[in-house]
Amino acid sequence: YKQTKVGIIPEDWEIVKLGDLSQNGIMNGVFNDPKKVGKGLKLINVVNLYNEPFINYDDLKLLEVSEKEYKKFSALKGDLFFTRSSLKEEGIAHCNLFNIDTNDTVFECHTMRIRPNKEIVNSYYLFRYCQSFYARKILISNSKTTTMTTIDQNGLVSLLVPLPPLKEQEKIAEILTTWDEAITKQTELLRAKELQKK
Repeated sequence: YKQTKVGIIPEDWEIVKLGDLSQNGIMNGVFNDPKKVGKGLKLINVVNLYNEPFINYDDLKLLEVSEKEYKKFSALKGDLFFTRSSLKEEGIAHCNLFNIDTNDTVFECHTMRIRPNKEIVNSYYLFRYCQSFYARKILISNSKTTTMTTIDQNGLVSLLVPLPPLKEQEKIAEILTTWDEAITKQTELLRAKELQKK
């Protein structure tokens, strides 16, 4: 084991900046023009990032975009999205994962996208790390507060990520996925019981 800026980690793990794990950097989304709402492609909005455990495709509204805008602002399976602003400090840089294999979705300008480089990082591992207590603490400290709390791309790119070898990331992701599935089933069961009582 070795001591690092993010704590004690195994010798074969690296410390990498979040920005270096992205295929093409971090970017803001398409302008959400009210005149174009209601038809077109699915749109990931800030509110959708607070869904659990992932962004809910069925909840996404529609926005009419050009082919050029789609190419630039597309949302693909494995992409991570972060909130850019929030009325509450704890809502800033909230991370969620787009887990649907589709080619009809874009993301809007109050969110930021990271498309993980799958040759070096597992999307699910990175997603869960960005939701961890340590990562949230750092991201919140990188934000600015006036009337709202905001974070820009520079506030994200410098986040340090402990990076195991890819095979180990995949194993960690597999274990966490199993837990997520168990929690989801338990939540659904509790909801069903509540409905039955009503």
